[in-house]
Amino acid sequence: MSPRHVLSAALAGAGLLLLPSSAMAWKHVDPPMAWHPDDLPFEYCTAPEADCAFYVFGDEQGERNKEYCVQVMQEAHAAWQIGAPCANLGGGVHLGECEPIACPPRNRYKPGDNMCTNLGFEMGDPRNTVGYGDPNEELEVGVLGANLTLRVGAAFILNGTQYYWGDNSDIVFNNNVDFATHEEVVSGACNNRTNMRAVATHEVGHLYGMGHSCDEFEPCNDPELRGAVMYWTSAPCETLVDLQKDDITGINTLYGPSAGFACSHQVSDDLAVGVVPFEMKCVVDSPGFINEIVDAHWSFGDGKTAEGTSVTNLYEEPGNYTVELRVTGERDTCMSDENPDGTWDSSTRKVGFVRACGLPDVQFTYEHVDGLTYQMFNESDVSVFGCIQDIEWQVFQGEGVSGSPIAELTRKAWEPQITFPEQGTYTVVMNVGGPAGTSAAMITIDAKDRRGQGRACNSTSGLGLGSAGLLALLGLVGIRRRR
Repeated sequence: MSPRHVLSAALAGAGLLLLPSSAMAWKHVDPPMAWHPDDLPFEYCTAPEADCAFYVFGDEQGERNKEYCVQVMQEAHAAWQIGAPCANLGGGVHLGECEPIACPPRNRYKPGDNMCTNLGFEMGDPRNTVGYGDPNEELEVGVLGANLTLRVGAAFILNGTQYYWGDNSDIVFNNNVDFATHEEVVSGACNNRTNMRAVATHEVGHLYGMGHSCDEFEPCNDPELRGAVMYWTSAPCETLVDLQKDDITGINTLYGPSAGFACSHQVSDDLAVGVVPFEMKCVVDSPGFINEIVDAHWSFGDGKTAEGTSVTNLYEEPGNYTVELRVTGERDTCMSDENPDGTWDSSTRKVGFVRACGLPDVQFTYEHVDGLTYQMFNESDVSVFGCIQDIEWQVFQGEGVSGSPIAELTRKAWEPQITFPEQGTYTVVMNVGGPAGTSAAMITIDAKDRRGQGRACNSTSGLGLGSAGLLALLGLVGIRRRR
């Protein structure tokens, strides 16, 4: 198997957009960004063509393939415009060769090394540039290219996440990599080299705000993600230069028609809470695009699906559920030879969006520690995250819960130690509350001043308290779950 190399790297710098780390299809860069419509089509300049021939293709005379680096950037921008016409990116505009300038004060390179123009990493310089050499070896071994994008003010909120406007973006190729032209690769003359056009298309994706479809060390068995232009790595002689479905969906989410959703029982953009059984109603949220939608498919995480822009689902079992919406629409501006109907797609997936809670299933045991001190072990069902919100322990004198609890022994903790004031019989009650109500369990302990002698289990007979709650339940500042 041929060795694979990291397609992209981000160099440290204030305000830079780094490559993403979350595991999700069509990820965007983190922090997320996009270009203002007034900044599109994207304008850029390139380092001298002779530098391309020298650094990229190792031509000492600076002549062989010197025009190719300009051509390959034009083709890379065109790939995103042609592959995703709905995004209206405009294909990019090459402004010619970058004119020499003095090194800006925040440039990471030393004055006099001529890298202000060649590399393009002009921190604070408003030009968008493409460079071909890395003589200071800022790029790590195995990295094929890098993109740095500066961001400015807040742009918009998408799926609950704040996005920012791009301000300046630079791309550089690693001159320590042996590059080939796309034409050489497809003709069989690759000789284990790296396709420059494939790298350029990938880096332009980062420039527009796209992250990796899958990052290193993430489980990516889905061929749709592994075959995307924005996959994190590339093998020598790679021929992939055209956008794939995952790339198109991601870029359309940023710039083209897209759709989200809103639901009843929603307490935040990424969470809806209900008590089973409950019916949740969801609607497609797509301002400006709702009239273009021809199909909307929902998956509710509990095995049930639905079709339409307004749907309902009945959650009958406790659980944490992921909701996914897949929308198909049509618009004239999305038409192309490959897409004569002008079809566009949008996917929104909210992991763990629904928290469906039932009455807490409460259990606990205890173990004698020493003297009159006993350790409580909370064994309540925590399989549904977030459905236990309050816990309080109470101790009553004697057998049963008659009278008032011993105030100084009241605890708000997951698994407290309780030291009884004297030998005798006590009843310990654990109260557990959540959105569905309060449940309780109790144990009667014959407390004796002796060395530890084992564990015992609770009795829950008659203590399913429902939403009313038999015992007082106070808010808990923090809950520690036993591992």
